Amino acid sequence: MPDVDKDGSVTFHDPCYLGRIGGIVDEPRDLIGGVDVEVERHGTDSFCCGAGGAQMWMEEDADKRVNQIRAKEIAETGCDTVAVGCPFCSIMVKDGLDSVGAEMDVMDVAEILWEQIVAKDAEIQNNFRKKSRGSRFWNSRKGGFN
Repeated sequence: MPDVDKDGSVTFHDPCYLGRIGGIVDEPRDLIGGVDVEVERHGTDSFCCGAGGAQMWMEEDADKRVNQIRAKEIAETGCDTVAVGCPFCSIMVKDGLDSVGAEMDVMDVAEILWEQIVAKDAEIQNNFRKKSRGSRFWNSRKGGFN
């Protein structure tokens, strides 16, 4: 992937199963070109968004909602965007940010990656063409190499 050009600052919310349980914390950050500010509790020490263990369907005390606690932590980064790696986290983080009055974009890492690909499409195509010049490919119609 080419160098990443980001608009605004980005933080990342580590999903429970990806970060705390799976130990996968660097890869999502690398995929989006890194983060500008880490949430206080992040990586393998991250805090749940509130969806884990089907909590998103449970009743909670209004002042103890897990997603609002997490949203406040995320908002404290001052970033423009929070990247997430789980669709349930996306829902819970967005709801939490809305309920605490924080204005941040919530984007899945796949959305950010897609924006990077679209923005760099011409460069990616040119690099591919340069690498493929002189390469030989099997042509099934001809029954031989090009």
